[in-house]
Amino acid sequence: MSSINRVALVGFGAIASNAHLPALKKLGITPAAIAEISELRRREAMLAIGKENVYSSSHELFSQRSDFDAVIITTPPLYHSEAIMQNQTAAR
Repeated sequence: MSSINRVALVGFGAIASNAHLPALKKLGITPAAIAEISELRRREAMLAIGKENVYSSSHELFSQRSDFDAVIITTPPLYHSEAIMQNQTAAR
C-alpha cells in the first residue's frame, strides 16, 4: 500500500475546514497546499497550514506546484472540472 503524504485542497469552505481538514489530520496528514479564492477563507487556511502553502486560485497553485500525492477538490460541483483540468495540465 502506498503512502499519501502530500495532499492539496482546492477550496477551503465550511465543509473543507470542518470535515476534510479534521479527517486528514486524524490520518496524520496536514495538507501541503490549499487553493482558495476567498480572501477570508485564505486567511483561515493560512492559520491552518501556514501562509507559504496557501494560493489564491487553483491555477496559481498548479502553475507553481505539482508535487502532490493526491488533490481533493472541495469547491462547489460547478467548478470541479476546471480544477481537475488545471491539475492535469500541470501534471504533464
